[in-house]
This record gives sequence, structure tokens and C-alpha cells, in this order.
Amino acid sequence: MATATDTGQLGSAKAAAVRLFLGADPFKGLTAFAASTRPRHNVVGVGIGRKVSRNKVTGTRSIRIYVEKKVSERSIPPEFVIPKRIAGVVTDVVETGRFVALAVPVAQRRLRPFKGGCSVGFQFSGSQAGFVMAVTLGALVTDTGGKRYVLSNNHVLANENALAIGSAIFQPGLLDNGDPTKDQIAVLSRFVEIKPMATENKVDGAIAELTKPSLGRATILPKVGKLASTAPIASSTKWSPTRASAAR
Repeated sequence: MATATDTGQLGSAKAAAVRLFLGADPFKGLTAFAASTRPRHNVVGVGIGRKVSRNKVTGTRSIRIYVEKKVSERSIPPEFVIPKRIAGVVTDVVETGRFVALAVPVAQRRLRPFKGGCSVGFQFSGSQAGFVMAVTLGALVTDTGGKRYVLSNNHVLANENALAIGSAIFQPGLLDNGDPTKDQIAVLSRFVEIKPMATENKVDGAIAELTKPSLGRATILPKVGKLASTAPIASSTKWSPTRASAAR
């Protein structure tokens, strides 16, 4: 049996499958009957992958047809059966269910009060305007005078030395749908300068003072975990999952 080894042939076959089953509008013609065997109702995606036979991955490259419900051929009218080949390439039918958007993880949500481990970020400006970003808030800290600060990395809060002191910090970060008109939580207060690579850097850190002390809580989101030790770690030390990291 001939198999597809040419990338161009696979791409052409995949495009043909998309036109055949999904059309110009993948959502057109969807039905409420989840067990419908009509391809335009049942097919939810098209891809390329190794064919699976008897629960084992084979060496045959195939056009994968992802369906909401896989049904025995004996139960399907012949005109609704997925073709064995499309544009000369063997097909493989894989049941995935209907694809749906998942709920936003708690770490990426707008949290008031926010906690360590949640989404945070700044807003690009100048030549970088138009980009959005989101990274991880390390912790909430307090100085001897009682002021409260967000603690994270220089690259998280200061854009690798590029932001001016007083720049706005948002939670969640704008990449996680933060709103710059209402989600500011702090202003950049201080950072340890990151030097070019020829120079050794021992710290990647920055703090931003909260606009309101009540905005944050000095606890960590449950899935982030706890530090194995409060002892400083040399920057050359290999990362370990038992030690919390402030950056994504």
C-alpha cells in the first residue's frame, strides 16, 4: 500500500479534507444532535498524523479526521462514511468530542485581592506599542515603612531596564485580557539593572508599589507551591521544580 511521504501531498490532502468536511465556515450546518453521522455535523477538525491501528501508532502518515462521535461503519449510511483516502492519502478517524473553550485558569484571571503566582504585566510603548504580554507575579512584600509592593523579575515588571520608574503595572497582564483603563494595581518603583551577557548577573528582580494596599494578599495561589528554602540560590544553580520561580 502506497503511503504519503511528501509534505506537499500531505498539505494538499489536508486542505482537500478541510474543504470537504468543514467548508469555508467550520460552524455552518452544526446540529444539536451530537450523534449525527453526517460528516458536516460530526467532523470537528482535520490534521496530519501517524495512523493508529488497533490502538497502536503505525508508521503510516495520514490525514486525521477528528469527529465528535466515532460510530461503527455498519451503523452509518454509505454516503456518510469517511473516505479511506483523500487526494491519494490514507485517512484516520479519531474521536475527540466537540472542541470547546476552557474556563480561564485562576492564575490568568482578574483577582482582587490578587495573590502570588497570578498574571501580571506592563504595557509596551514606543516602537513596541501594539504588543501585549503577561507574566507571573512573584509575591507581595512590605518594607520597613509599611508600604506594600509587588515583587517579581526585572523582565516581568521593568521590561529588562526599558521601563521608567513610575510605569503602570496591571493585573491581569494585558495578554490575559487585562484592561489598562481599570486594571492597574501598582507603579514600578525599583529594579536591579540587567547587564549585557558579557557581564555576570546575580539578580533578576524588581518591585512595584501598590496603588492601594488592599489590592493584594500575601498568600500564594495553591498550584504555585512553596519554596523549599528561603536561602538565596546562585544564578548558576540548575532549576529544580521544588523551588518556586517568579517568571513564566
